[in-house]
Amino acid sequence: LPHPPQPAISLEPFSISGFAAATLILLIYQFPTTAEFEVLLLTELDHMTAEAIGDRTAIGNAGQVAGTILAAGLLFKRQVGLALVAGFALTIVGLAGYTLYPWVDGFTYSTVTRTITGLGGGILTPVLFVLALDRMPPPLQLAAGTWLVLANIGGVEIGLALFDMVLEISTKLSGSKEIGYLTVEVAQLATGLATTLLVFGLVAKGRLHTRIGAVLPGR
Repeated sequence: LPHPPQPAISLEPFSISGFAAATLILLIYQFPTTAEFEVLLLTELDHMTAEAIGDRTAIGNAGQVAGTILAAGLLFKRQVGLALVAGFALTIVGLAGYTLYPWVDGFTYSTVTRTITGLGGGILTPVLFVLALDRMPPPLQLAAGTWLVLANIGGVEIGLALFDMVLEISTKLSGSKEIGYLTVEVAQLATGLATTLLVFGLVAKGRLHTRIGAVLPGR
């Protein structure tokens, strides 16, 4: 069969590798930031009741909303680099705060750390979506967006399964709920730090671009 000289959808000057990089980061980022609610419930720390965990999470979700609003403003000003730095910094601070729950007895502290983590996630998630879609040609952006949503959901489910497994194994080996919980939270913090380093490594090598709209025709 004859082949047209030009493909129906040109992938130039767009970047499939850039889309893949942003999607991978979005997937991995969900692992440590979505499991703490279930981990807390399963651990049943003596000074953290199920009602307090639910209230803390509900209040903390306000941070997610605030982060999304901030992300919209940063994207409007094309401050993607600033959004990445702020989002990951807040996430790491929040995840580090989770490791102190076995010793810190206070609803205010737990709510603040959850809100900080939510704020970081609220900034990063939409920014990573935009970075990924900006690498794809407009005719493919609907399909790419659908894949991003599925990857986001998949990251949540994988994160829950992964850290629930770590919690169960570490609790059985140590015989202590506190040590099991702490093991999970340290693993989550390490995953968050590794994701941060991966992102900025990709940015430094030019594999993940932070200039949205830089490849769009007519810009």
